[in-house]
Amino acid sequence: MFNPVQPHELMLGVGRVLRRAARTSDSQELDAYQRGQLLSAYSVVRHLAAEQVAAAALMEGMRRRLQACSERSSVPAARPALAAAMAAREPGALGAQLTGLLRRLGSLPEEAQLRCCIHRALAEMTDEEVHALADAEAEA
Repeated sequence: MFNPVQPHELMLGVGRVLRRAARTSDSQELDAYQRGQLLSAYSVVRHLAAEQVAAAALMEGMRRRLQACSERSSVPAARPALAAAMAAREPGALGAQLTGLLRRLGSLPEEAQLRCCIHRALAEMTDEEVHALADAEAEA
């Protein structure tokens, strides 16, 4: 891409325009529903921007957690799926690998330990994402 503006900067810019449009006195012809839609669009854009900014750090943190799970795991059959999840470049691909792995894990104690480790890793990543969204809310 030749545009030096980052995607999150574009989303924030659009969001600010939407917020201004919803708050301006020139928008008197807008009814409450239309104004609400503009403000909702601003909120969506702000959160998308926060996700864009946080995405790389969230993925890297998840890779580190999965590496720790892999190192602690005594389930050799799970290592290829964990390696594939750690190599994923997109969150959807990482999630697909983990979903498949979690479905294949049985009820043996070592499998239950690995399942718990993966669940903990996902919970920690979710907490980090919520913090990123809350930070975006505070900056708005």
